[in-house]
Amino acid sequence: MTISKKIVEKFQNIGQDAFLTGLIASKSGNMSVRLKDKMIITTTGSSLGRLTENQLVTLSINNLDSPNLKKASTAVYLHQAIYKKTDAQAIIHLHCPAAVALSISEREITPIDSEGIYYFQRIPVIHKPFQAGSKNVLNELADLLKDYRVAIVSPHGVFAKGKDLDEAFFWASSVEQSSKIIIQRRLLDQGKKI
Repeated sequence: MTISKKIVEKFQNIGQDAFLTGLIASKSGNMSVRLKDKMIITTTGSSLGRLTENQLVTLSINNLDSPNLKKASTAVYLHQAIYKKTDAQAIIHLHCPAAVALSISEREITPIDSEGIYYFQRIPVIHKPFQAGSKNVLNELADLLKDYRVAIVSPHGVFAKGKDLDEAFFWASSVEQSSKIIIQRRLLDQGKKI
């Protein structure tokens, strides 16, 4: 399946935004979009900030048995589970530094800023041993994303769903913003200068 130029450019723009805003390191994170019963997903080891068309592969959501599976992000099974269980049309997974740091000591993140409160009220955190490609959080993560726009797998990263990549990126970056504000507030409460 040929991937349209418009879709490639959307992946490139969101990937570059994620990198330039410091939400990922050069070769971390992944993204996908749903196209009916298929998904387009970034390849393993992609540099989201410099994505090329060759770093996107198409897979069936219902059957991952394809030569493209070896190329796909190691998070492909998480994306598949989320698409099967939710209304997601796009998924973005970023290693947002403040959100990850906060998730290590929290069972959930409760925003204190007005936007975070408005959008999330609470952000669930999954605490299970996790490595890239791990399947041990897939059901819990997909179940959470039925009811929440975002969830964090600690100490790994943020998973956000949306009607498109723009919306999923907005949710992920908003979680990071709320997490930064919580951390800064805690530092101020301790009398430390930032």
